[in-house]
Amino acid sequence: AIESLRLFQWKMAAGAIYRAELASRIKSMGFAVEQDRDSFRLVDIPRALEKQFSKRRNQIEQKLDEKGYASAAASQVAALDTRVRKTEVDRAQLFPLWAQQAKDGGLDAMAIESFRSGIAVPAPVVPSFNELLSILTLHASTFRMEDIYRQAAVVSQGILDAKGVIALVATLMKDERMVALGNDQQGCPRYTTREMQIIEQGIARDAAGREKETAHRISQRMINKVLVSRPTISDEQRLALQHIVAETGGVACVQGIAGSGKSYLMDACRDVFEKSGYTLRGCALSGKAAQGLQEGSHIPSQTLHSLLGDLDKGKIKLGKKDVLVLDEAGMVGSRQFAALMGHVARHGAKLVAIGDSRQLQPVDAGGAFRILTTHIRYAELNEIRRQ
Repeated sequence: AIESLRLFQWKMAAGAIYRAELASRIKSMGFAVEQDRDSFRLVDIPRALEKQFSKRRNQIEQKLDEKGYASAAASQVAALDTRVRKTEVDRAQLFPLWAQQAKDGGLDAMAIESFRSGIAVPAPVVPSFNELLSILTLHASTFRMEDIYRQAAVVSQGILDAKGVIALVATLMKDERMVALGNDQQGCPRYTTREMQIIEQGIARDAAGREKETAHRISQRMINKVLVSRPTISDEQRLALQHIVAETGGVACVQGIAGSGKSYLMDACRDVFEKSGYTLRGCALSGKAAQGLQEGSHIPSQTLHSLLGDLDKGKIKLGKKDVLVLDEAGMVGSRQFAALMGHVARHGAKLVAIGDSRQLQPVDAGGAFRILTTHIRYAELNEIRRQ
């Protein structure tokens, strides 16, 4: 059989390059086009008519309305649920049908010809390399060649044809802001940007530089006092507690699988820290995770986005008696992680990052939590407690 892995990996890039070429040729016929998310559209075609001819999408949306869902995952399920087996169709019958449907929507041959008015449309500007590199690192800190071609083609819809996209990528690859990292496990070259490399190196350096701090280390007497009131705490959780409150510096990491009792652990940590005169504040990428942290550990929590905003505006001020808990740290992108670490370090507070770098990749770019766990010591929770 044909080895199709590379075809699969390149299909999104190939599709984007195809659309860039298609848009270019349509423009050469005199029609105005404009970018439309990852694709393009003809400017003069009514949106209502576009929607009418998006028949598969209409079926999917109807199914979503019936079920009351709206997520991307639900759309995938609805797409499969509404898909019917394709049958042989007489194309000679379809074209007159489509022409009549378009005419009913106010679009006939004369109207289409009128779109080719010859009026000069200002040429869109090709995005700068900085913009393109920012797009490439929006959802991942490293990327492959096919990712570069795909994003270059997407931002070039209606601006460059296929040859122009290829030339753009060739020039970008020579730019000093592009960094080659070597091959991944599948033997494919991976790249990053100079900006992302500096951000992630800074995360590792700053965490390692705070390892020997003692400002947030609690006495064994206080730890034992709290442990007496928690007889159900496991040996693994006890070791993690010891790690966080007595053995680490300005940054502490706990890697734990789902259901391993991280919230119970952090409730015990909160008890230890608060009885020693410290103030705890929690955050997580999503509101649901922040709420879960607050309910499970009794640590006042909010979303990471809102916390960073409050810190930037000075609404929240950190100090040496503050401990900041970041839950689901493996989901946090490098830029946000670096910004949070910067606030914590500047004011001498402590950061406790909890997550599982093996579970989910960050929504935003990077693997900051994974970087931390490769540069500083961390505690582990591997026993399922939830069941």
